[in-house]
Amino acid sequence: MKPIENLTVDDFKPLVGQNFTLAHNHTLVLKEIDTRDAPHPDFRAPFSLIFSGPEALKLADVVPVQHDAIGEHELMVHRIASPKGAQFEIVFN
Repeated sequence: MKPIENLTVDDFKPLVGQNFTLAHNHTLVLKEIDTRDAPHPDFRAPFSLIFSGPEALKLADVVPVQHDAIGEHELMVHRIASPKGAQFEIVFN
């Protein structure tokens, strides 16, 4: 498993459209990745992952997020307002 501080947008690009397990019992689908420029050459470029998920899931908490390609990490997941239905975001700064 890659340490969280070493995860980059390139680790997630091939995973768009795939399922992630959230809190050991919910499934989210990675829909898109939003990238930003790094504030300094020595820093990782910030990015956010946008997922679709169950409408009934109300969440803004640090929970285990798992995918075979990245392992399991405790990440802050929060629901975002979207006309596309229930969407959730994880931000990497």
